[in-house]
Amino acid sequence: MPKAKYINPTAAANLAKVIEESKLSYEKFAKRVSTQDYPTTAQSVYRYAKGENEIPTQFALAVSKSFGVSAAWILGISPYKYPFDEAAIAVTDITVMDERAKRDFLFILLANINGWEYSAKPDIAAPYTGTGDAFDDTESAMLEFMYHAVVSRNGNTRTLTKLDYDNLITRMLGIFDVEIQNS
Repeated sequence: MPKAKYINPTAAANLAKVIEESKLSYEKFAKRVSTQDYPTTAQSVYRYAKGENEIPTQFALAVSKSFGVSAAWILGISPYKYPFDEAAIAVTDITVMDERAKRDFLFILLANINGWEYSAKPDIAAPYTGTGDAFDDTESAMLEFMYHAVVSRNGNTRTLTKLDYDNLITRMLGIFDVEIQNS
């Protein structure tokens, strides 16, 4: 007996909303979201929107890119239709964060807005044995430095060192500061 497939009804309804709001036919919608990496047809779009077939992640990402809605929302994973909605909710918590938490929050927020999925730094197998000094050269401290964060987008994964991570945040903050001073 074939295994019954589960179709997320929220995902189908969310996709149907995007199609309805676009005022495009299934055929024109399919043409707009089709890419060289992910070609699709009007029939597939129809089946996804009607809940007949599960919406593939690649399709949700293509719709997200074409219509500016959150891929996680299309898939029924997030209640936030637009990436900035989720960011606005998260920003309300920033007032109670310490400086390091604010920097981490900024990095994750900007990574997500730009379509990168942030993965927490990998667990270090060796227990931390260092003293925490600025020049701590124990194995666990060096691993912590080398594998500080992992981000991925469209099958492209990058591991950032602590230096890479700090430089990105410093550049982001510097651009903001320059723009404010020049306005």
